[in-house]
Amino acid sequence: MDAGALRILVLTSTLPARPGDGTPEFVLTLSLKLADSAVVMILAPRVKLAVSRVDAVEIRRFPYFPKRFESLAADAILPELRRHPWKLFEAVSLVVSFVWHTFRYCRDLRPDVIHAHWLLPGGLSAWLASIATRTPYIVTVHGADAYALKGPVTRWLRERVIRRAHRVIPVSREIASILGLDPRTALPMGIDLDSWALPSELRQRLTGHFVFVGRLAEKKGLAVALEALAQIPGAHLTVVGDGPDRGKLEELASELGISSRVQFEGTQPARLAREFLRTANAALIPSVVAASGDQDGTPVVLAEAVALGTPVIASRLGGIVDIVDDTMVSLVSPGDPNELADAMRFAMDHQEEMDERADATRAQVIDQLDASRIANAYIGFLEEAAQGTEH
Repeated sequence: MDAGALRILVLTSTLPARPGDGTPEFVLTLSLKLADSAVVMILAPRVKLAVSRVDAVEIRRFPYFPKRFESLAADAILPELRRHPWKLFEAVSLVVSFVWHTFRYCRDLRPDVIHAHWLLPGGLSAWLASIATRTPYIVTVHGADAYALKGPVTRWLRERVIRRAHRVIPVSREIASILGLDPRTALPMGIDLDSWALPSELRQRLTGHFVFVGRLAEKKGLAVALEALAQIPGAHLTVVGDGPDRGKLEELASELGISSRVQFEGTQPARLAREFLRTANAALIPSVVAASGDQDGTPVVLAEAVALGTPVIASRLGGIVDIVDDTMVSLVSPGDPNELADAMRFAMDHQEEMDERADATRAQVIDQLDASRIANAYIGFLEEAAQGTEH
């Protein structure tokens, strides 16, 4: 890593193989913004067809299992382990490799500071590397690492990671409360506004056309959206994303008799997700609390829809209500398909009003979602950690 500028080692277990491949990009987006004023290297698990650099950010991928069998890092780790418990062996191997490679890069490259995403395994790797090399670290808590790590061992590890971290940054006030932190420390993941802003004259609203963007996993609440759609004969839903529950959700659409009105598009590049949202009557974010206790932090699709000026119908849950209220978007009770259906009908019947609210919402909250502004705050935190100053 170059001398002079602040040198940051970013640890993450989720990262696109290449920009725009459909994998959540919030870690990459933030890292690219950090690279405007620092030297940034990302360390992440190996995935197929991965690039080694994106603009100024170097990306190093570490092996964690025999290459032909590696699969855990291709999706969210905790849900994958619930579906395939036998992958615990792969998970243990991933954690050990993550810890080793973090230590190795801290020893050899001597970064000024580590920025770990998720308490486990990134935060764990940062904690152990910090003990061995005295490299300070901050950690961002995204959701599953706060909501779903309930076992005594993982809770003990989580507490140790938090205790040694120079700063812990939750992405929502609710996560802050769960961790016993000041809710004012919450900071959502942002988006690159240059990529998502859209002049109003380029919108092409299609009445009754709703769009869902996200992983097909229980906490995203797509099953609730399908049940709501079944109550609205004139409505259609485009589903952008993939995940462990896709088969069950396609079966549910068939059982509800709405398969002809639901398009499962699978994982799509960001530019296509943008096009789907551009034409939407409204974006649906029907998040719920999963049986495991897991739930969304602050879904990035909320920022994307707001930036595009697309109306939003979302659950009154988690980090969503940190950003918007009932005057800005249509908020509904989590897990209630009847209430969601009512909100969808209203959107179909009052498109002009929904668009006006969307424009007003964008004006009010877009600065909170600007990745450049968020990166500036992170640079301050990272510099404090590197210098060992109090916060």
